[in-house]
Amino acid sequence: MACGTAVVSSGRTSLAEVVGDAGLVIEPTRQGVAAGILKLANDPELRAELSARGLERSRGYSWEATADQTLAAYRDVIGSVAA
Repeated sequence: MACGTAVVSSGRTSLAEVVGDAGLVIEPTRQGVAAGILKLANDPELRAELSARGLERSRGYSWEATADQTLAAYRDVIGSVAA
């Protein structure tokens, strides 16, 4: 998504939550994957829309934010154990 590529993602993992409406969420079966890829391949407007949404959504994720949230979680645990 961060590269502007339209995404096909499984609907049965946490990736569906990450992708949200910025990607095509499919059932992780052979047929589901094939249908998702074909849908994007045959619909340039959908590809462009998901590309734009993906770029926007990916701005909400960064390694710095991940590190900050992880550190906050560790501090919460340490604080609750120390109390």
